[in-house]
Amino acid sequence: MSKHFYALCGAFDRHNYGDILFPLLHGHVIRQNLGGQAEIRYYSVKEADLSEFGGVKADSMKSLYLRIHKEPERHHVIFCGGDVLSADWVTMLGHHLPSDFLCRTLAAGRRLLGSKLANHWLRLAFRQPSKFPYVMDPKEAVASIHYTGVGASGFNVSRDPQHCISVAALLEGADSLSVRDQTAVELLSTLDVPARLVPDTALIMSDIFPEEKLAELAWQDKLETCHGFDPDNYVVFQAARIHLEHEQGSVAQQLADLYASSNLSVLLLPIGRAVGHSDAQVLQTLFQELDKRGIPCALQQSPHVLHIMASLAFSSGYIGTSLHGAISAYAFGHKVCGIATRRVKKLQAFLETWMKPIDAVSVQGTRFLEPFIELISSGKSVTGAEELAKQKLMVYADMNRYLPEHTGDI
Repeated sequence: MSKHFYALCGAFDRHNYGDILFPLLHGHVIRQNLGGQAEIRYYSVKEADLSEFGGVKADSMKSLYLRIHKEPERHHVIFCGGDVLSADWVTMLGHHLPSDFLCRTLAAGRRLLGSKLANHWLRLAFRQPSKFPYVMDPKEAVASIHYTGVGASGFNVSRDPQHCISVAALLEGADSLSVRDQTAVELLSTLDVPARLVPDTALIMSDIFPEEKLAELAWQDKLETCHGFDPDNYVVFQAARIHLEHEQGSVAQQLADLYASSNLSVLLLPIGRAVGHSDAQVLQTLFQELDKRGIPCALQQSPHVLHIMASLAFSSGYIGTSLHGAISAYAFGHKVCGIATRRVKKLQAFLETWMKPIDAVSVQGTRFLEPFIELISSGKSVTGAEELAKQKLMVYADMNRYLPEHTGDI
């Protein structure tokens, strides 16, 4: 059997929990099925090495296009997940700027110039080979192109309908396309692009990194704790800075009341450390406020992807704005309270598509106390364990589409 060349593509070049996870999970599945017969390489907008955080070393998408032109018949290109369909150059390059302010300034420039023009100019300025960062033109000579459990929440159909139409035209030539929520299915359907509905591929993390394996890690070593934080009885709270900037006092009071009513300690967990997320800054301030109030709490200072995962795996529930925080909690059988879902539409879409109402609640703003207490009143473990197992099988079946028996590669 000849060697199979897999190009795994995604935003593996920034510290964002979900993006770091995808190549680990897809790489595991490929190696498990093909062993030494598979050569796997990772590609992102920028060359980067996130191995110190448990991630991968990625080459640039430019280098992938160069390699494809040299060996066109050899490559299976896999877009591993994440909100890649709606990603443009403004978004992806903005996350590599040195500050949130510059990232927001670039986004403001897009509103001023229009999405099409801003995207086009940035692409030319940075000499990028493709129209969009993570959507490949099917005219590229590759063995196959697959999009697996991807998202599309970033499209603004009313403001920029042409963006969706341009992406849809490129997707028509893909060998397989699956999306992670019903909202994306319906959007693509309006553009005559059929897409399978499959859960986010991160859902299988609890199979590949089970609790017994995570328990061996030093995930508690970098916890900053106060007032007798209980590592065996805690809830995880997380929020990106943009959703918590003016809500610190209210959130601190709700977490204090949650402890008083449930005896659950609070673990504050930064998940997104890339520009545009900045969880750590706002959660550090929240930790100081809870410390003043005498609440047993901890702040996870480790940025390692498996330490983040373990923090969620051994919790008694999750409250936050992160899609992959929610998916992680669910994957390990815990209930989820999504907050700020009026703005974090991908989180709301996932909860509505895949989780039972008794196991998950979506809060439009940041008033989570009563909904979360009601959620855990019927128990802290999900009741939809059978549904979770079926959803994982859907993910594996979708991944199998890019393995040799499905691609026809020998």
